Amino acid sequence: MSFLMEYPLPPDAKRFQQEVRSFLKQAFTPDVREEMDTGQWGTGQGPQGRKFLKKLGEKKWLGLTWPVEYGGLGKTFMHKFALTEELDYLHAPWPGMGSFVVGPCLMMFGTPEQKKTFLPKIAAGEWLFALGYTEPNAGSDLASLSLSAVADGDEFVLNGQKIFQSESHSADFVWLAARTDASVAKHKGISLFIVPTHSKGMTLQPMYTMGGHRNNVVYYDNVRIPKGKLVGEVNKGWYYLAAALDLERIFPIGGLMREVEEVISFAKASHAGGRPAMQDPVQRSRLAQMLIEAHVLRTHAFRVAWMQDQGQVPNIEASIQKIMIREMYQRLATLAYQILGQYGQVRRGHPLAVLNGKFEHMARHSPTMTITAGSSEIQRNIIATRGLGLPR
Repeated sequence: MSFLMEYPLPPDAKRFQQEVRSFLKQAFTPDVREEMDTGQWGTGQGPQGRKFLKKLGEKKWLGLTWPVEYGGLGKTFMHKFALTEELDYLHAPWPGMGSFVVGPCLMMFGTPEQKKTFLPKIAAGEWLFALGYTEPNAGSDLASLSLSAVADGDEFVLNGQKIFQSESHSADFVWLAARTDASVAKHKGISLFIVPTHSKGMTLQPMYTMGGHRNNVVYYDNVRIPKGKLVGEVNKGWYYLAAALDLERIFPIGGLMREVEEVISFAKASHAGGRPAMQDPVQRSRLAQMLIEAHVLRTHAFRVAWMQDQGQVPNIEASIQKIMIREMYQRLATLAYQILGQYGQVRRGHPLAVLNGKFEHMARHSPTMTITAGSSEIQRNIIATRGLGLPR
């Protein structure tokens, strides 16, 4: 049973939503689903996921809201809301950092040559991106990053280390933040670069989260890139990063809605202790509260899409959405454990695993979700200072 509330999408976006659903019935094949269920390919950068993304690119859905000249369709953010909700509900590969972060930033800050080179390839699903931000000593305080980019003739020379650089093992390029001036205030000496992942001097070392997802430690040892790979102006990277992070924090919630539905369905059918969990008034109350929160979150996501269509920048709204969805995953995993009992601890692939061990995996993976794209603590600081005007 679906508890998804039907939102009043504009007629054209509603028709598009039906088109997406019809497309997914054909394109989201078992081999793509199986690859996504492994949890090893992030938003879908594995071999099958890339094929799927190219199908989205053929329909120009990866650049759905982009201008036509850059490979898009010029559609509204309500169309994008409809697309990402449907993709996320099925846990299908969905437009990643290239489409959601890099492309929009290049349209705002990139050179004409960069727009001409990268945007059509991103929109076609041919080039995928990883983000290169975090360092051993620069996480929540990202402005403290130290990886250096030194100008040398017509090139920049990169030296340093990044960690938690997810998807760099499967991406084509890294959207890299580096220090170009160490003599000024830390926020004023950062620049953004586009770095090919096959660059000489770039070494990847796998690292895995407790959820089993691959991240990478990446070493840059005298990596040379042309000056044409500098995004925008030198030393303006911090301001570009602020825009990029707002875009990165806007997550779809269709998948979360589906997980809530599955927990409720299991609670109705299970007979732990001799009766369905749904007959336990405590669990029933918790499930009802979870469903309420899911719909509040989805309403907020709908509002964010509306804001973008009005030309507004969802800054604190993006932080609110990021906190709500990521922390709700943790609460849902805890609630699922309480309802599933010992079966909730059985991992994927085991014959006793309930829902293929989905919630066991969620329990291990969800804590890392509160850290990526800025920790919950950082998001609350943003809401307090920028939204409420409170002092630092």
